[in-house]
Amino acid sequence: MGSTYAALSVLDAAINRTKSLLWPFNLGVWLRIAVISFFVGGMGGGFNLPGGGSSPGGVPGGNIPGMGDTLLSNLGIILLIVAAILIFVLVMWLLGAIFQFVFVDCLRTGEVSLRRYFGPRTGKGFSLFLFELGLGLIIFLIIAVPVGLLILAAGGFTSGATSLAVIPGFLLLFAAILLMALVVGLIMLFTIDFVVPIMIRDDCGVIDGWRTCWGIIRTEWKQALVYAITKFLLGLAVGIIMLIAVIIAALVIAIPFVIIGILAVAAGGPVPFYIAFAVLFFVVMLPVALLISVPFVTFLRYYSLEVLAAIAPAYDLLPAVSPAE
Repeated sequence: MGSTYAALSVLDAAINRTKSLLWPFNLGVWLRIAVISFFVGGMGGGFNLPGGGSSPGGVPGGNIPGMGDTLLSNLGIILLIVAAILIFVLVMWLLGAIFQFVFVDCLRTGEVSLRRYFGPRTGKGFSLFLFELGLGLIIFLIIAVPVGLLILAAGGFTSGATSLAVIPGFLLLFAAILLMALVVGLIMLFTIDFVVPIMIRDDCGVIDGWRTCWGIIRTEWKQALVYAITKFLLGLAVGIIMLIAVIIAALVIAIPFVIIGILAVAAGGPVPFYIAFAVLFFVVMLPVALLISVPFVTFLRYYSLEVLAAIAPAYDLLPAVSPAE
């Protein structure tokens, strides 16, 4: 490709393909891509768990009278809830892996259909899910072992002065975690953007797909590096624009909710009413936010497919002309 970097030269092509697929406006197409966006993480969401701390009034949680007995008596319920949450997360994770392939199929054919592609892609999606799960477990073990050792070492000191000796270890571990996060981020970037379409074209598994992908990255390492940097910057810019659009939509949608809420307060409405009202607002906002994400996630996916096609023409999955043409 000479001195031209694919990551910079295919931007217009990705924009044009996005316009061709989404305009003229077709509600069915937008809704189906919105569903895909929900499962592949187009909204950039995640699970935020609150951190631990002392109980109100500064009393350590472990010293609350009867707390241990309460936990033991409800241990079965607690384990059941934890298992249900874990199963839910794993199922959503699996569905997200399958929809990665469904999304590529929709864009490479120009036919946005969920039923047509979901079934045939469950096998490859499950393979991708196992790869991601295995990678996650490896990272967890790599981080958990040194963290546990450092915590044990810190607990072994009897004075505050000597406990300072573990600070360099924690700083080194923090730096290592940041480096590992960068490496894992790059692995997942190329897995989703390059390996998934390679698996579709070659009808292979994740490992074979990665062998091919690694050969491409090793040969075109400058192209791959520029792509990784550009994709990060594009993702950041797209995320900011999408967030602004969602906030504006939320403010507009919130107007009738605020009016009704004020009237409810004046009438002395019960607390459950406000909780149900908040849930209703979230239910209304979720599909709106997903619809807002449609052009953004479509552009980014077209972009990665265009880059792969430019640096490895054998893996050009896109039609010669845009779907609308």
